[in-house]
Formats: sequence, C-alpha cells, structure tokens
Amino acid sequence: MVDGCIRDSAAAAGLDLGIWVRDAAPNFHAQTVIIPFAVNVPIACSNVLVIPGNIIVADDDRVVVVGLSH
Repeated sequence: MVDGCIRDSAAAAGLDLGIWVRDAAPNFHAQTVIIPFAVNVPIACSNVLVIPGNIIVADDDRVVVVGLSH
C-alpha cells in the first residue's frame, strides 16, 4: 500500500501482488537517488496511523489497518 504514486506501474501490474496506490508517476532519470530514510517506524497513510506490527487487510474496494494491542 502506498499513500502516493509509484513508478514502473506497467511492471508492477505484471506482478502477482495486490498493489494499492493513488496513481502512477512517470519514470524520471533524476529519481535514482530516492531511497527510504526510515524502516519500522510509525507512519500516517491517508490520515490513518500505521504502526509496525499492524495488520493490513485489503481487497479491491478498501484497505483496513488492524491495530494490535501490546
């Protein structure tokens, strides 16, 4: 699940994976230095808090975040 756009959408569509994104973005040569700067940290996705360890359940209609009690 991506709260934004992805590159290489044609290649992604050929994968046997469920992919939920807002849109596709063109492939620019200048985007080669974009890398993740954090892993396993809380994020906001579409104004919903997602914490590492949450379960994401999705189908063609919607995505649901299931929070776990610790």
